[in-house]
Amino acid sequence: MPISNEVEVYVKHLRDIEGASENTVKAYGSDLSRWAALLARRGVACFEASRDDLKEFMYELKNGRANSSISRAISAVRSFYRFYQRKGLIKDASFLRVKGPKVVKPKPRFLTVAETKDLLDFSLEAPARGVGQESEGGPAQANALGVGMGREERVREAVEARDTGLLELLYSSGLRVSELVGLDLDDLGFEDSRVLVRLGKGGKDRLVPVGKVALGALSKWLGLRGRLVDAGKAGAKRALFLGVMGGRLHVREVRRVLKKRLTEAGLGGDQISVHGLRHSFATHLLEAGADLKAIQEMLGHASLATTERYTHLNLKALKSAYLAHPRAILEDEGASEEEKKALRVLVEKELAALEGVPIEKNLSRE
Repeated sequence: MPISNEVEVYVKHLRDIEGASENTVKAYGSDLSRWAALLARRGVACFEASRDDLKEFMYELKNGRANSSISRAISAVRSFYRFYQRKGLIKDASFLRVKGPKVVKPKPRFLTVAETKDLLDFSLEAPARGVGQESEGGPAQANALGVGMGREERVREAVEARDTGLLELLYSSGLRVSELVGLDLDDLGFEDSRVLVRLGKGGKDRLVPVGKVALGALSKWLGLRGRLVDAGKAGAKRALFLGVMGGRLHVREVRRVLKKRLTEAGLGGDQISVHGLRHSFATHLLEAGADLKAIQEMLGHASLATTERYTHLNLKALKSAYLAHPRAILEDEGASEEEKKALRVLVEKELAALEGVPIEKNLSRE
């Protein structure tokens, strides 16, 4: 059996049975193909590889590769052989005990609460920057038909609303960018203020809360979404977020949107990646004392150890986890001014009790 077939069998198992993400499947497949090529050059059969082969592989990888990439490649080889060891095709896998390069994991990069507020408040003001007119019914009633607008202006207004909605949702629910672009219309629940993430990392579904501000921004986007629908792209009709050509929004476009909005808000386009909004989500909840286990479930981490990297902060618990999220307690049209003021005072009082964490004033927009 050629090694290429053995790699193919393992990669298929990784994707279909273990539910690994597409990025992981692609990376492991590439690493194992390179490993297969090395064995072929050295005239070594797949299940006869030795420690010397693995050391040679590491030596080759050191040419222009970061330690993290080398470590991942070694992990791919180890996982590959352990898979076949469980099948009884390998008796001795001791050659895999080779020490890989030291990898220093950087602390997650995130925005402060104030920076996040600057970014998202600036995004909410986007329609006011000359992208169309409000209808007579007020802000809640978007001019879905774009009466009196040219096609370019209609599309631009829809894109601005889409960009604001997706940024609010990324931060409000801590989604991965791949999960965001994979959402369908029926995954968003306005009645229970939740979003259903189908087959997230690890192949598991999960329900995540969505804050009121994000729901408001998404409602406006949905009112304008029809302007981007392309009747010829039936497969994208269910997608929550669309590109300007009517297809499902691509990850690259989400990255471009964040960079553009960061620059416009004066925060610097390279301040954080899209994943940094997910880090900001987790960090801000922890700053407010949210339960680590609850954050693990919202993030969809298989291991609590993955979530624990956010515990570089000094924390004290708040009674309610998600209501402590800065974007979940902003203005609610259904609440009285007294109730909103009381909620703001309560949250700021609890934040003031955090040891070593500076108070971010004016979490709620006045």
